[in-house]
Amino acid sequence: MLGLQRPSVALLATSAALAAGCGSGGDRLDVFAAASLAAVMGDLEPVFEAEHPDVDVVVNLAGSSTLAAQILAGAEAAVFASADEVQMDIVREGLGLPSATTFATNRLVIVVAPGNPLGISGLGDLAQRDDLVVSLAAPEVPAGRYALAAFDQAGLTVGPATLEADVRGVVTRVALGEADAGLAYVTDVLGRSDVDGVPLPAEVDVVVEYPVLAVDSRLGAEFVDLLGSERGRSILAANGFGLP
Repeated sequence: MLGLQRPSVALLATSAALAAGCGSGGDRLDVFAAASLAAVMGDLEPVFEAEHPDVDVVVNLAGSSTLAAQILAGAEAAVFASADEVQMDIVREGLGLPSATTFATNRLVIVVAPGNPLGISGLGDLAQRDDLVVSLAAPEVPAGRYALAAFDQAGLTVGPATLEADVRGVVTRVALGEADAGLAYVTDVLGRSDVDGVPLPAEVDVVVEYPVLAVDSRLGAEFVDLLGSERGRSILAANGFGLP
C-alpha cells in the first residue's frame, strides 16, 4: 500500500461553471481544471491573486470532458487544464487555438479501504473476483480512459458496478464503502485516511499527462506561466505530481 504523505493544502470547492461575465474581463480569471487538480489549484489561486491584487481567480473543477463541453458551448474560460490530450485537442481544434503545453504527469493506483481489508493485490482481482464491487470513471473521462488502457495492457476485462463523472467520484465511492475498489490517480489518495492505495505493477505502464492552454492570451497566459514556473512546479511536486 502507498505510505505517501503530502503537506496539507487548502482544497477549494467546485465553483459554478457558467457564471455570467467571467473570463478575460480583467478582474476575474476563470480556470477550468480537471478534478484531480483540486489541491494544486487551491495552492496556486492565492499565489496568483497575491501577484495580481485586482484579480479574482475562480476555479471550475470537473471531469475534463465536462469542462471541454462547457468551453465549446461558450463558457468563458481563461485557462483550460485537462487530464489528457484527447479533451484538450477537442477544445484546441474547436476554438482554433495553438498547441497546449504538458505541465504535469500522474500515475494510476487501485483505491481500496484503509488497510486493504479485502487483500486486493492487483488488477486481476478487480477483473476476476466476483465478491468485489468496482468503481471506475466513465470511459469518456480521462481517468476512465486511462483505467481501461491499464486493463487492456494487463490483458483483462472489467465490469464496473458504477461509472463516475470524474475521478473524485471513484474515490468517494470507496471512501463511503459503496465500492470495494476503483482506479484513480496516486495524487487522489495522498494524505487521506479514509482510503488507501495499491500500486499497479511496473508492466502496466500508463502515463497520465496534463496539458494546459491559455484560452485568454492576457491573464490566462500569465496563469499558465505561473503553473510552469519554479513556484508552480514546486506546488505540483508537493501535491504528488510528476514533472515532464
